[in-house]
Amino acid sequence: MGHYDIFDDTEALDRLQRMLKGDLDLGWQKGERVRVDVQLATPDKGLTFMDTNVAPYGFDWAMPQVRGRTCEAPRGALQAEGVEYPDLGFTVNERSEAWAYKTVKLYEEAKARQWNATTDLPWSDLDTYEIPDVLEKSFCQVCTSLSEVEMVATEVPARWGSVMSPEFMEVKCFMYTQAVDEVRHTEIFRKRALSAQGLFQPSRKFEEVVKAIGEADTFSEASIVLHLVAEGFVLSMFRHAEFIAPTEFDKKMMRFIMQDEARHVGYGMQHLAWVLDHDPSKREVIHKVMDEAESINIGVFTSPEMVEPLIILAGKGTKKENIEQGIHITKALLAQQVEELFQRCDRAGLTDRRQRSKLPEVVQMLAG
Repeated sequence: MGHYDIFDDTEALDRLQRMLKGDLDLGWQKGERVRVDVQLATPDKGLTFMDTNVAPYGFDWAMPQVRGRTCEAPRGALQAEGVEYPDLGFTVNERSEAWAYKTVKLYEEAKARQWNATTDLPWSDLDTYEIPDVLEKSFCQVCTSLSEVEMVATEVPARWGSVMSPEFMEVKCFMYTQAVDEVRHTEIFRKRALSAQGLFQPSRKFEEVVKAIGEADTFSEASIVLHLVAEGFVLSMFRHAEFIAPTEFDKKMMRFIMQDEARHVGYGMQHLAWVLDHDPSKREVIHKVMDEAESINIGVFTSPEMVEPLIILAGKGTKKENIEQGIHITKALLAQQVEELFQRCDRAGLTDRRQRSKLPEVVQMLAG
């Protein structure tokens, strides 16, 4: 808490008394404001940020490369002359570090596609399925591990949003919608496990991924590790999990989650493309961040808490022929995760990532 005490501020208290007696200053009306003509481009979608981002309130006009003020004043608002506003300590102040192509569209999509983990899935149907015990245990273990990952995916965007300049309000807003998405995923994985066999063991490898994301020095680094690599891998895993899920309930659950994760990964791609276009000097730094992110995320595939249940679910059992089939399918998942990561890098403009990465060697080793 600060040291300001309103009860010691006699000038402020005197001003309050004058206002309540009708002596109004109306200084907040002074200054050259700009009135804009806000039009609904698509009336069926309501009033969007795209409609209101017009000069001088839109990001193309009002957003500097480096923000010169450090308070929560909305972009385009007039600050009173001679007034010293408090410094709120924002550390993400450069547009090249925060922005992404299609940020506004991603935010509008995030709002439009919200769903409810409590009511949008037929939880009562779980009692109607006859699931082999070994498959149910395996799926509950996967849910346990994924609930770990989704919690850090909640905390990271919330933490970076809190230190991001309000000049980049659309990015801040999107980060908070992501936090809402991810906490819903944690909720639903926990509920699914507790509705069956319960929670099993956390994964040390997953915790290492969590730690690495949390230790990122900049927002761009955190975004690359979280949105592009970690969530990219998880998005591929969710598609795979829909394929091997033991029930129609679980397949539907994965489809709901995938639509959110695809949006988060999309932001990561658009942010990487923005950084490469507007600060190409960071290209080598990005490669080094990718080196570490890939190593940590591929390490998840040394985790028995994730790999073994995936093999059992893919093979639909623990007999020798089931395990062999599960191994074959799980290897294909890993190869798919790696290939889709390179495709995302290519689309974002990091076209030399495939040549720089060690992931193809890992895939080749496991295929042998």
